[in-house]
Amino acid sequence: MAPLYFVEVSIGYDVTYLRVEELLLIAGQEAKLKEPFVLVQELLDHAVVYRVCGFLPEMKNLLSARSNLRKRVLEQMHGNNVEIVSPSFMNQRALDPANKVIPRTPVMHDIDKPEEVSIAPEEMIFDKAEEAASLEELKLKQGDTRLDLKHERARLKAPSTDAKDGVQRSIDLLERQERRYADLVAAKTNGD
Repeated sequence: MAPLYFVEVSIGYDVTYLRVEELLLIAGQEAKLKEPFVLVQELLDHAVVYRVCGFLPEMKNLLSARSNLRKRVLEQMHGNNVEIVSPSFMNQRALDPANKVIPRTPVMHDIDKPEEVSIAPEEMIFDKAEEAASLEELKLKQGDTRLDLKHERARLKAPSTDAKDGVQRSIDLLERQERRYADLVAAKTNGD
């Protein structure tokens, strides 16, 4: 199974997350990561912490692979005039109080238009882990998932459940995982 690799970088609030994500995905692709994706890790006082992640196709040369990813991140950020900031970077600028430190064209989502459905990073990692599992392990995990699903469905029906939305999201995730286990068990049983 390919290991998950990542690098974090802090970027100021004056750059939209869409632009940072675009550049980090390019860096991940140039570093030869499989299925790269970007997470917004933290919103700090001075910057936003982003994490570019992906799977390494090979286990050899782990140190040079991480160094290569860092170089590609630097090349993309600096090459596109995006400043990398950190907590110890002290850059005081005299700012006009009328000028806000936000992107020139902020990102706004259209509430009437549904967002693109993409596979969550957790699900991609889950898929990769399951590819390597044996048939018996898959059957055990499928049984455990079914038990968890039964428990969550019972919680949803309980009159004292305050967080029904959270329980329903948990049920939805468990149902997807159970279907995935069923598909994997069937594929391994049929010799695929």
